[in-house]
Amino acid sequence: MKTQFKVVLLIVIVVCGLVIYQIAANASPAISTNKTIIINSCQPDLPVIKTEAHFIGGDEKWKKFLMQKINPDIPNRNRAPDGRYITVVRFMINPDSSVSNIFIIKNPGYGTGEELARVIKLSSKKWVPAVSDKDEKTIVSREQPFTFVVSTATRN
Repeated sequence: MKTQFKVVLLIVIVVCGLVIYQIAANASPAISTNKTIIINSCQPDLPVIKTEAHFIGGDEKWKKFLMQKINPDIPNRNRAPDGRYITVVRFMINPDSSVSNIFIIKNPGYGTGEELARVIKLSSKKWVPAVSDKDEKTIVSREQPFTFVVSTATRN
C-alpha cells in the first residue's frame, strides 16, 4: 500500500513538473523585474498579469516606506559583527490589497529577518493588487530584499 502511494505521488510530481515546464517554455516568464510571481498550482491556464501589484504611490513611496519603518539598528542591538546582512522576505499581495503569508527566505540572523517581516506586515492595505488579463484582481507573490549594514563606528 505504501509503495502504491509513493508511485502515485511520484507520478503526480512528475506530471506537475512537466506541465510547469511546458508552460514556462511556451509563455512569458512568470517573474518580472520587480520579483512579482504568479501563484497558481499545476493548472495549464495560468493567468497572465496585465497590471502588476504595486505599492500605492509607486516604487519611490515603497522605498521611502521601508526606510521610514525599518529600524536599521536591530543587528547592532543584537551585537552583530561588522558587515552587510542581506535579508529577503517573500509575501503575498491579495486581491483585497492586504499582505499575507510573510516568509523569511534569507535570514542572516541578529533580528534582521523578523524586522523586515514586521515592516512588510505594516504595509497591508497599502497595495494596488495585480490584475489578470481577464480583468480580475489576482493574488501574487513578491520578494523584498533589504540590506542591513553594521559598523563598529555606529555601535554605542
